[in-house]
Amino acid sequence: MQLPSKLTPEPLVEAVVEVRFESAMPQGDVISKMLLALNKSFPQFNSIDIPPELRSTPQFKYHGSMALARGNLSTRIGHNVISVNCTTPYLGWPRYFQEVKNSLKEVFRNIAIYKVERLGVRYINFFEGESNLLENLDLNFEIRKLKELSINQFFVRSNIMRNGVEQLISISDHAQINTKPQAEGILVDIDSSLSSNIPNYLSDEFYEEIDRLHRAGKELFISLLSEKFLNKFSPQYT
Repeated sequence: MQLPSKLTPEPLVEAVVEVRFESAMPQGDVISKMLLALNKSFPQFNSIDIPPELRSTPQFKYHGSMALARGNLSTRIGHNVISVNCTTPYLGWPRYFQEVKNSLKEVFRNIAIYKVERLGVRYINFFEGESNLLENLDLNFEIRKLKELSINQFFVRSNIMRNGVEQLISISDHAQINTKPQAEGILVDIDSSLSSNIPNYLSDEFYEEIDRLHRAGKELFISLLSEKFLNKFSPQYT
């Protein structure tokens, strides 16, 4: 499948590359060493407010507790996770991927990681002002016994496996995002991940898996758009 390198206007509001891991180091040492490794590249610091009684619960194990930022790039770190995020304006995959590599090199150099549990690449796209989801996306929804059906609001969440990649898809119309609280539109959120057979150290194979997740998410995203809707965004192929 030929994939466009750029859409205009850019619907992407956030890209996330996340690595979940296990380390033999004490949790406090993991955080302090990651801060030292990353603070030169990401000089702006913010803590993420998680109530103390929730920090040790399973659902927050992979929730970053601190965020470091530089412009529209940020990294979230926790005892068992690092993510590198890019918000609007998107840098494009080659530049963003290089930022991801640089950050992971610093973390893996300073943290004793013995197991990588999950690799994830997530893309969140928002089509502001668009509402006719079933016309703009290449989807079909019906209740077979009800022939006359009018859908006023649409939300679907599905987990699929494709070529060994798990993909969690969330699609909704009349959606809102934090950066534009007054706007409504179509939200397409695709999280592509691997949870097995992942190299436990940085290597060409490790980076190839991240790149494979990126392509899998992009293929699914472009496949969801109708040809007419895609052409509204002047796709560029390079």
